[in-house]
Amino acid sequence: MGPGGTGCPTTGDPNEDCVIDATDLDIVGSLTRAIDMGNLSQSDLTPALEQDLDVGQDLGAGTGTPMLDDIPDGVVNGTDMDVLVKVVLNTAFGDANLDQMVDSSDLAILSANFDMPGGWATGDFNSDGFVNISDFAILAANFGFGVPPLQAAQTPAIPEPATLSLAAAALAVGLKSTRHRRAAV
Repeated sequence: MGPGGTGCPTTGDPNEDCVIDATDLDIVGSLTRAIDMGNLSQSDLTPALEQDLDVGQDLGAGTGTPMLDDIPDGVVNGTDMDVLVKVVLNTAFGDANLDQMVDSSDLAILSANFDMPGGWATGDFNSDGFVNISDFAILAANFGFGVPPLQAAQTPAIPEPATLSLAAAALAVGLKSTRHRRAAV
């Protein structure tokens, strides 16, 4: 049961809308990034900050351990973001649409928002506030996550440029030798 007996999740839902989604990832990601960069300290995670962020009771809850601390070790950090993505949402970094797969749909989302400010839903997977090459690298590292084997097998392979060059050369040689044989007959 969530805060106030609502039945909402008690972990990973800092805006307490009873849905764990990209907005929650943006909140946790921006807080952990601010802490990691030294712009925010663990002691700053107080009910006053919670009111400023309009994220309900999740940052304090009177327990001494912020509810954003998905690993209850008293510290909110990148490991909590990992738990939220990998355990709570059962997905991987790079899954912009949170369908539990990192695939071409996520790449299309990232591409459409490339070099622009954004959040998780637009392809900002490292919580720096921008969709850029760092986010593409994260997506690429996890590309194929959750894609069922049958679906992956049905996806046509994109040949490497060198393979295309070899295929074109082989085709040219084959056509030339066919013409040469016809001329000799």
